Amino acid sequence: MATRRMDANVNDNHNVIMLLGEQIQRDVVLQSGTGLTPGCIVVPYTGTAAPVTGVDGSTGYVEPPTAPIEGKMNFAVINISSADGGNLVREIDEGEQIPVLYPGNGNGSINLVRINPETPVIRGQFLTVTTDGSGLVTAGTAADAIGIAGEDMPTGDPELPTFIKMEVL
Repeated sequence: MATRRMDANVNDNHNVIMLLGEQIQRDVVLQSGTGLTPGCIVVPYTGTAAPVTGVDGSTGYVEPPTAPIEGKMNFAVINISSADGGNLVREIDEGEQIPVLYPGNGNGSINLVRINPETPVIRGQFLTVTTDGSGLVTAGTAADAIGIAGEDMPTGDPELPTFIKMEVL
């Protein structure tokens, strides 16, 4: 019997960045944003988009946050598609259809998210999303928090993406 590691970046199939909790995955179209990779936070697109239908029939559009997120559940985490083979550094192009994970109806679900490597984070610290269009999470306050750090920020190569477990609020 295989044992599933719940602390890994991807699951046994190397195609999911979700860890625990009830979440919904939908295919959506990235309407704006550059440099986004799996683990980045996106929000519903606020501009006018040309109609595009995803393979699952969805017509949603997303973009990286450029303002504080309103509502604790009004965001999604870019997932890894099976076709990527677990590629955590692949940049996503504007207009590309991508899988995203929406937190479930209750708090407590856990996702791996990309963290701003310039801001140290410790376990239990509130996390918010940057508003620079990068889709990265960073240390925040209770007022602007979308989650809580589930671990200390790992150390490593600053050129590689850094992920942290985040409990969704």
